[in-house]
Amino acid sequence: MRLQFTLVRSRTPARNPETLFQLIAAANHRVTILGADVSLQGSTPGTAPVVFQFLIQTDAGTPGTSPTTLTPQKNDRGYDETIQTTFSAFDGTGSPANPAGTTKIAEFSLHEQGLFPWRPPFPFVVKGGERIGLNYARASFVPVSVTLYCEE
Repeated sequence: MRLQFTLVRSRTPARNPETLFQLIAAANHRVTILGADVSLQGSTPGTAPVVFQFLIQTDAGTPGTSPTTLTPQKNDRGYDETIQTTFSAFDGTGSPANPAGTTKIAEFSLHEQGLFPWRPPFPFVVKGGERIGLNYARASFVPVSVTLYCEE
């Protein structure tokens, strides 16, 4: 079943780098990452790019004082299966702590006025029970929108 979810973040993160969201594959249930669309809504043309990293993470971290559980949309509307994959958005408030884990899957840079359709060279499989997160690294925050495409 193909899924997608969108995260729009306009609040300044509490740390740099900051985890924007974490995908958690259900136990004994794989998730295939098909790609993501990332856009930034900045206004300064001459600034340094924002660095994004997809990382395998080993714990949940502390998502902040108002974390959000994201509800993915089914792209295959005819399926009756219950979505097993969970998504948590880190809100950057309070005293969040990034999840542990530094195994980098992918890294890309994007200018603050840009849009980047990231597609891995081959689909990346998240094993059952594993976590993957998207980190955002930049000294000053720019509002970001991320749509992740996956299949379970």
